[in-house]
Amino acid sequence: MQKVAAPQKKNYVELEIIRTLSFIAVFTQHVLGAAARRNEGLLPIKMEWLIAFLFELSRFAVPAFVFMFGLLMVLTYKENTRYTAFLKKRFKLIYVPYILATAFYMAFDLYRYKEDFVVVSMLKSFMEKLLLGNGFYHLWYVAMIFQFVILAPVVFAAIRLVRSDKFSRKKLLGLMTSLIILSLIYLYVTPKLDLPVFFKTYYTRLFPTWLFFFISGAVCGLNYERAKLLIKRFFPITMILSIAAMGFAFYKDVVYIGINQMVHFNQVSFLEPVYAVLTLMEIFALIALADYIKSIRLISKTSGMIGAHSYMAYLVHAYVISVVSLQLAGLLPGLNLYIFYLILYPVALVITLVISVMVDKIVKRFSYN
Repeated sequence: MQKVAAPQKKNYVELEIIRTLSFIAVFTQHVLGAAARRNEGLLPIKMEWLIAFLFELSRFAVPAFVFMFGLLMVLTYKENTRYTAFLKKRFKLIYVPYILATAFYMAFDLYRYKEDFVVVSMLKSFMEKLLLGNGFYHLWYVAMIFQFVILAPVVFAAIRLVRSDKFSRKKLLGLMTSLIILSLIYLYVTPKLDLPVFFKTYYTRLFPTWLFFFISGAVCGLNYERAKLLIKRFFPITMILSIAAMGFAFYKDVVYIGINQMVHFNQVSFLEPVYAVLTLMEIFALIALADYIKSIRLISKTSGMIGAHSYMAYLVHAYVISVVSLQLAGLLPGLNLYIFYLILYPVALVITLVISVMVDKIVKRFSYN
């Protein structure tokens, strides 16, 4: 087997487009979730259908983020990468903003709910929220993804092994396939086990639950250009499978709404083996689509800007949605629900992006100084 060379530094525009789409999908999910929770059982059936349909279109978001994390960890790896330097950089870029965001959302909750401030209990609560991702409803993702940063030495060792001459192409393919199958078996078996309460409660926040998407991304990252060629070749198939999967999920949503008069987002799960594979097909279809449209200057420029600030946008968007929705409800009470969310969505999205750009620029300036 020929030695696989480490990839040269390159701007992968299609991946920026996927990162942008994933953030917008997460943002969409949280606006839809707010609409469903605040008006539970009170929305017109057609609006429940619309919420369900839009949610199924955006369901790929978190798996795509994890897939991208695995892909980019491998794609940007260099032979001289040292774990301590890698960990220090990722701690600074990922965990420090997360610490500040957790503290901010704790203060936001104290203000909203008029809670008493007791130093000892607050510090204990802060550490618990930090470790478990309980600071706000969206921060669990950072607590989960940072586990992969901590486990980076295992990934680095695997990359070095693959790029050596110790494995034939056939053995390498077998090893990768085995890892992917084992991660799917984990998704099938684990929910059926009588596990301790902690593991049941935080099942979605533990890294093994997301290994299927992470490993799939990492495998693509080992030879991304070849993987992209295959992804583009099978684009018609992955697109058909994606549409079929979303259609099936939406059908289940409609049936549930018809019986219960309200939407429920857990009719399917990308943490079930079959739907996990279908979600991966959707990610592949999006990569192929992004590669086809990346030559459009407006798309590449916009996705480059949003993608560069997507992490900060992820951290702040939940706060913006909460504040803007409260202000809008106060300013325009009794507003038609369709109009309310048609105003809320673009206003909150623009404010989120503006704040993200400003905060990133301030952080960059302080870091430079």
